[in-house]
Amino acid sequence: MSGWHVTENDIKNWTATDKRRSEELLPQLIYKLIRASSNPRKIDFPFGDSVSTGGWDGELEVDQGNLFVPSGVSAWEFGTDKSVNSKANDDYRKRTNNPDPFDKKNTTYVFVTSRHWKDRSKWEADKNLEEEWGGVKAINAKVLCDWLEQCPAVHRWFAELIGKRCPNLWDIEQSWSKFSNITEISLTGDFFLHSRDEQADRLKNSLMGDPASYTVCAKSINESQGFILSVISNGDSLSSRFITVLDQSAWDDIASSKSPLILMPINFQPNGVGDAVSNGHAVILPADESSQQTPLIRLDKRPRLVQQEAIQKLGFNDSQASKLYSDTKGYLEPLLRHEILRPREYIAPKWPAEVDADVLFAAFFATEWNSNNDNDKDILSTLSGMDYDRFEKQLNKLSTYSDTPIRRVGAVWQVISKIDFWLSIRSLMSVSHIDRLGKICGKVLGDTDPSYNLDPDERWMASVKGNTPKYSGLLKRDIADTLALLSTYNDDYVSQLGGVSVKNKIDIWLRHLFKDNNTTEFWYSLGRSTSPFDLAPL
Repeated sequence: MSGWHVTENDIKNWTATDKRRSEELLPQLIYKLIRASSNPRKIDFPFGDSVSTGGWDGELEVDQGNLFVPSGVSAWEFGTDKSVNSKANDDYRKRTNNPDPFDKKNTTYVFVTSRHWKDRSKWEADKNLEEEWGGVKAINAKVLCDWLEQCPAVHRWFAELIGKRCPNLWDIEQSWSKFSNITEISLTGDFFLHSRDEQADRLKNSLMGDPASYTVCAKSINESQGFILSVISNGDSLSSRFITVLDQSAWDDIASSKSPLILMPINFQPNGVGDAVSNGHAVILPADESSQQTPLIRLDKRPRLVQQEAIQKLGFNDSQASKLYSDTKGYLEPLLRHEILRPREYIAPKWPAEVDADVLFAAFFATEWNSNNDNDKDILSTLSGMDYDRFEKQLNKLSTYSDTPIRRVGAVWQVISKIDFWLSIRSLMSVSHIDRLGKICGKVLGDTDPSYNLDPDERWMASVKGNTPKYSGLLKRDIADTLALLSTYNDDYVSQLGGVSVKNKIDIWLRHLFKDNNTTEFWYSLGRSTSPFDLAPL
């Protein structure tokens, strides 16, 4: 802790060099220290712009006090003046003559300064001898320093405040700020907590109990982190003890503290979780569905309407929320990368570098298909350049990533966010991928619907009679959509193709398609799966 350890001189110098700022923040420091070291029944400590509103600087009631916090009712005054004795005596005299609303004999009077105050102990003893109050307590920079040692989360916050950097430890304010501002449209606690009151209460109650290690599991680690931070931010008694830990060295340092903390490691798996718990800390581990730990809380994916309501908590209207859900299927990472949220920090998925690009582009081109349809499977084999069983084995692997771009619903494989998928893999596209798409384009889009040959009154029975297209409507619709997308996000996005124009290739394929299939049956078949106008070459 030595790199950011706050000393008595640090506190004294902070007060001397920025007295106005110390006047505003000293009550906040005391508020946080009280929250971190006791369980107040009542607490009121105005800070910031509210310090000049009049009345007592602080009012507190605690059932069980400690070395720094008096038991029972206490009335607090603060001072940052250079002449500490003068300020302490003036405030003491004024409040003793007018103690309202306190009963002096049943109240402890507390004076706090962030100055050195060498006469602190004598002043405290002299005032207690007067027996005007139930007790008198004095706190100076030395006592504040000792108090900070007992409250590492507040210690870290204050160290950062006065300019002593703690790069691998974040308090709750810093943790939430870094997490919530990765997009211009800031994330909100209401978004993560919507329709999750029961899970939030369970986490809160667990963290207020005995020290233990807890796992929160969600579709992705980012979602579990967002939920955890939202719960912690909603409770002062939790936030005053919370620290995010970024590496093992910082973990070893902070976990050795004997003051109870709530520790959340991110971006690494800590060694010594059991040791941290034995030292009195609660450890909370954000995890995704690949975790082997039995979770305290499992955050299931919210139903569409509920997730759209959650998205509205970010400030979007119903129509915008509906579009965002349609584009992302409600998954967090594609949402964070969506242009509507205006991402500031791109959260790159790991799977593009770890999964065969042939598999990725086959899934992207097809987007949705029915694994019970052998003809659909043949198309995916052509697109991937491998037999379907091998292709699907790789899809199963891809679907286990916390930020997976694909999911399976029954027999249907489905890309979660097509545009997000495209932007993640576009740099991997090769000419062979495009050529494979060209091979199947005419087959799928030129497939005619046999129900055309039935009497109009019988077409509703086409599936019963076996008069159905070879390929699923899902596949036909989404191959058409792929061509439209690639024509829009064209050659500027795939400069690695060596001058090959994807848009020009698509225009040629479609001209051949329309020329070779210019029949009423073709247009009838095409129109049942997609709008032919979406495919018209430009």
